[in-house]
Amino acid sequence: MIDIISDTAKLDTVAHQISEAVPVAKIPGADKIDRLYVLQCSYDSAGKVAHTDSYMYAVAEDQSAYIKPFKLTSGYSVDLFDSEAKSALWHKIGTEGWKAVKPLL
Repeated sequence: MIDIISDTAKLDTVAHQISEAVPVAKIPGADKIDRLYVLQCSYDSAGKVAHTDSYMYAVAEDQSAYIKPFKLTSGYSVDLFDSEAKSALWHKIGTEGWKAVKPLL
């Protein structure tokens, strides 16, 4: 599913929440993660995309949320998101470099 947010107020809120994210020493394991999202923030300059930042956004079973910048490649694409795909994505993204964030979505 693709959802595009273009509302300036919502975008400003998300950008602010990402900027206030706090590094965490330990993130829950894949078995405790309920949902994973890929967020892409594209920035325009003169009507063209100047650059894009990609983030993995995770929501745990207890509704705590985490975010991590990463380089989006085709290796992160899945046709079916099940527990096996979630574990594979979780292993690929790794457990280092995550930050706690207020729920964004």
